[in-house]
Amino acid sequence: MTGFGRFALNVDSGKVQVEMKSVNHRYNEISVRLPKNFSYMEERIHKIVKRFVQRGKVDVFVSVDGQGALGRHVKVDWELLQGFMKSAEDMKKQTWFKDTSLSLESFLLHPDITTVEEEGDIPEEWEGALVQCVEESAAMLYRMRQTEGAALEKDISKRIDSISRMTDIIHARTGQVVENYREKLIKRMKDFLGGDYQLEEGRILTEVALFADKANIDEEITRLTSHVKQFLSIIEEKGSIGRKLDFLVQEMNREINTIGSKGNDIEISRQVVNLKSELEKVKEQVQNIE
Repeated sequence: MTGFGRFALNVDSGKVQVEMKSVNHRYNEISVRLPKNFSYMEERIHKIVKRFVQRGKVDVFVSVDGQGALGRHVKVDWELLQGFMKSAEDMKKQTWFKDTSLSLESFLLHPDITTVEEEGDIPEEWEGALVQCVEESAAMLYRMRQTEGAALEKDISKRIDSISRMTDIIHARTGQVVENYREKLIKRMKDFLGGDYQLEEGRILTEVALFADKANIDEEITRLTSHVKQFLSIIEEKGSIGRKLDFLVQEMNREINTIGSKGNDIEISRQVVNLKSELEKVKEQVQNIE
């Protein structure tokens, strides 16, 4: 499920802010981006987020403003600077340039000569603020996912009920399928052999029995009905249920495909198409559930 959370705290002479967002994902994947000198906190942040999110892709963005936490200093590559100065003198001697003055700013702003590095231990106050921001952001994200989850449960339950009704229609149709086959078989035989030929009832019954055995979908309907009941039961459970529902959807799809291949009836085929369409929507929604 999608979600978003943001929380910030003012600390000493600076500020800590954490922002996180989640999107649908089959597994639990957490990505954390934070300042270099806070990198040792990454594993702790992972553990906090996992308390709130068991399934989904979560991106966590940490920003820190303030000298109290950053401990920055400027590093100068003196050897490279001397090389630049010597090259400048050589250029002055060997070219026609008249203005060869070099400003200090030219070297200070050169990315290869001066760099800003962060070092030093993080004060406990900043570390505690970061932990609090992560927890508050994760809690906000969790509440948003809960709200979405409630609406999602309602929609999925509605679609599962629709699947159950279509399954009942197919089940009620199975007896008529055999009778239709018997009538078509008799008609074809009469058309082929002529009206005066006496049909053997035993042969007719044998053919119909063979067809009924091949077209029998009672087991598939029983299993599909059972999966529907399990689905509705699991969706009421607390905790992580997404993978259970994902497995059930696969099993339901297998039974529906078998019904479609064995049904041998236009009405059953039409209902199977509707079943697949509805189940595909359920499958998409299940990917949003933890």
